[in-house]
Amino acid sequence: MTALTSKVTFGVKHRRLTEIAAPPSRPPRIARLVALAHLVDEKVATGVLRDHTHAASVLGISSPRLSQLLNLLHLAPIIQQQILLLEPNAKGRQRITERALRPIVALVGWDAQVEAWNDLMKEPRL
Repeated sequence: MTALTSKVTFGVKHRRLTEIAAPPSRPPRIARLVALAHLVDEKVATGVLRDHTHAASVLGISSPRLSQLLNLLHLAPIIQQQILLLEPNAKGRQRITERALRPIVALVGWDAQVEAWNDLMKEPRL
């Protein structure tokens, strides 16, 4: 047998630290919360979780907080879809929060919700 030898050099040349240490992007928090609300609702409906109180206990959050999250399911389907398709914010700061959506969730009628959502999306970015 013949041994194969090769010289390999590992190193980084002139890269900025931010390029090297950039965390992988992930969906915005509000998108993850909407997905969680759908998951909890499904698990309660199928009997995997007894009820919402049990779900809150399993998640380690209070029942009122779980209610806030589950209220996201009352948003118009087109709004939920747009939330789930939001792009990650490169700056790390979230543009749309669950708290900002509470007044929209409280509106009766999907047309009113969509109008309020469109107004929210027109606001200047953070």
